Amino acid sequence: MLESRNPSKRHRDPEAARRAILDAAQAAFAAHGYDGARFDTIAAGSGYNRSLICQYFRDKENLYLEVIRRADRDIDDFLADLSLNLATTTEREELVRAVFGYLTTHTEIRQILAWEAASDWRTYRRVIPSLMSGAVFPADILEPGNLFRHLLVVNLCLAYFSTIALAAALETDAYENQLIQIDDWFVSYAAMALADSGG
Repeated sequence: MLESRNPSKRHRDPEAARRAILDAAQAAFAAHGYDGARFDTIAAGSGYNRSLICQYFRDKENLYLEVIRRADRDIDDFLADLSLNLATTTEREELVRAVFGYLTTHTEIRQILAWEAASDWRTYRRVIPSLMSGAVFPADILEPGNLFRHLLVVNLCLAYFSTIALAAALETDAYENQLIQIDDWFVSYAAMALADSGG
């Protein structure tokens, strides 16, 4: 255990170092947002010093970009398992439930997206050109309007989580399982919103 704390030992595995730094950065961005996350927190969480973090990732914005890029690959894998044809109510409801499930089990990603939504996607919009270069999307998502509809589902789910969290704070236990199990009324509402948007 103590041996893994030895910088010379850790230095020999750059992939493990990158993973540890990205994990710590993701936790910091989830807890504090882009503006609030500090290099000292990321360094302490990863077990690597600031100069090594900068050697791997250059600066905070590039580190954030890499966290988002890693999450984006994970989301792409998740989308690949779904039918992206949103022609029927059943398909739209399936997408809403799947996105909700994904955000339920990927709490840090959900929190980063919530920070972004609260700041009008300011940082995300700044890094999106770098994120999009070389990105490979499933063919269906590139059809006119589909990207908008998938983003709409993500934002509706974020609004749901935010509203339930506020209601839970006001009425304590009444809403506790709605953070892990989505209500049918919300699924129907979101599916209707997708249909109205052309999905």
